[in-house]
Amino acid sequence: MSRGFHTGEFVREHARGLRARPWRALLIALCAALIGAAVPLVSLIETGGLRESWEQQRAAGRFVQVIRAGTIEGFPVTFCENIARTEGVIAAGAILHREQIQLATFPGQNRELLRVSPGMIAIAWPGLAIPGSGIVAGKDLATQTGLVPDTTVNLTRAGTSETRDIVSIAGERSRVDGLNTALLEPDVRADQYTRECYVEMQPGAAGAVIPTLTEAVPPTFKATPAPYLKKSALVMDPEKQLPQRASAWGWALGAGILFLLLGVLWWSGRAEMALYRAFGARPVQITLALAAEVIATVLVPVAIGASAVIAVAGFTGSIGTQEYLLAGADIARLLLALLPLPLLGAALAHAISPSAVFKGA
Repeated sequence: MSRGFHTGEFVREHARGLRARPWRALLIALCAALIGAAVPLVSLIETGGLRESWEQQRAAGRFVQVIRAGTIEGFPVTFCENIARTEGVIAAGAILHREQIQLATFPGQNRELLRVSPGMIAIAWPGLAIPGSGIVAGKDLATQTGLVPDTTVNLTRAGTSETRDIVSIAGERSRVDGLNTALLEPDVRADQYTRECYVEMQPGAAGAVIPTLTEAVPPTFKATPAPYLKKSALVMDPEKQLPQRASAWGWALGAGILFLLLGVLWWSGRAEMALYRAFGARPVQITLALAAEVIATVLVPVAIGASAVIAVAGFTGSIGTQEYLLAGADIARLLLALLPLPLLGAALAHAISPSAVFKGA
């Protein structure tokens, strides 16, 4: 190589040097691809886990409040029905009466028949159609007795017998205790009393709805609202947890590993760079050659590894838009953090003088 060579010639010469030692380029590319895959993978796993636990708790009643009466007789169910018309409330319901009955097909075994306001069925089984008349059977009771929809059963109580239509069977377990083994009959009469009113709110409206619940029932009934789920079991809103997620710093760790790896390799080959300088390579040419090396052995493998993880996650269809955006932001941060790598290499190349190389350094 002669003094005063062109930049393109020097870059090609550096590339030939890399091809002469393929293990070095392969090692860097493999580490870069693994880090490129690990950064979005860890992000998707953590954010997906946060949202999954949140959705599970939402389904279990995270946004359900229970207004409990402080008197034995309870309060009129009309107050509960009025809450159902509040903006931001999904449903409001109450259990009005409990009684023991027997099914004619299973004599000798007491079952519980609950008269409930229509909204109680929506509270217990979100998405289940509320019948205008007839009975809804809990999942466990239907399994035990073989009840099926659109059938008529004989109910025996206090020496009397009557027929009822089974219009629906709950396909899932109730999130309200005690309803899985019971029969529920909607009752729309306004003169009923209840000691508990269940209220489910939209997540975004909880802050506005909860304060109104304290005034929804007159003070004479000493009713107080409280979360249906125990506070000790509540998880934090993922929107508040996401900025604090551990994976938010995964890109920095990955970039640090690649900086360390390339720094060690470039430092071990600093004598070669010093020779380049001795034969007239300018700093800008060294920087451009290292930039080409970084693009080929680091940035491209990082992009390939990250794209593979995103593609697989998209194929499974189990990741939401927010998770993709966060993973994409982490990948972008990683790529941006790696852009100064050629400057690190150029600095290391100037850490030893050409004269020191000729002296055997």
